Amino acid sequence: MSIVYPFEIIYLFVARGNKIILSDYTTYNGNFQQISVSLLDKIKKEKKGKIIYDNDNIFYYDNGNDITYMCLINQGRSSVSNEVIFTLLNDIKVKFTDKYTLKEIVQAYAFQLTEFSKLMKPIVNFYIDNPNFVKIGILNDSLGHKIEIEEESADDIFTNGSKVQLIASKSISNYLEIEKIKNNLDEEINLKFQQISQKKFRKKWSQNIYYALFTALFILIFYYLFIA
Repeated sequence: MSIVYPFEIIYLFVARGNKIILSDYTTYNGNFQQISVSLLDKIKKEKKGKIIYDNDNIFYYDNGNDITYMCLINQGRSSVSNEVIFTLLNDIKVKFTDKYTLKEIVQAYAFQLTEFSKLMKPIVNFYIDNPNFVKIGILNDSLGHKIEIEEESADDIFTNGSKVQLIASKSISNYLEIEKIKNNLDEEINLKFQQISQKKFRKKWSQNIYYALFTALFILIFYYLFIA
């Protein structure tokens, strides 16, 4: 049994050349990372495109200057337009090139820029929450002409039989483990709160006893000095 979301990016990464993934982001388990690397040398350079894998899984990519921005979604579990995905990839590209200089990108080795995954996460979450968000003209070139999206089937590009079944899942056991951690944390917080409350109660009770004894002593002294 797996947890199904209305729309979610299975895998998102930034790569240089044909083999070097610089940074990636996912909340899934599976073999899609290996498959993604195998697709890097099969994409069209200086193009935006998508590769359909096992009918429902689609790799979207935006390649330019030997840098590839790619994401994987399962079209069978969600319906989202090309414009939305390429808007997402464009936002990742802008963030990535703002954060790193060309020299840093060219000299980086595999997964050296993993800190960028922290910036990818909120962008991904935004598109999950806003699956229809599109920037006008995202698929137009500098002259305003419509860009042709290169679309291929993985069956056509893996002609030597090297294509394997793609596996990507969120297991219920992982979900239950997260819930267990959250419940334990809630119990710990409640215990701390109870301890603090009890400490405050004992302190208040001690203060009330002190004031009562002080008042009684004051009354006795007053009685013996002025009345007796």
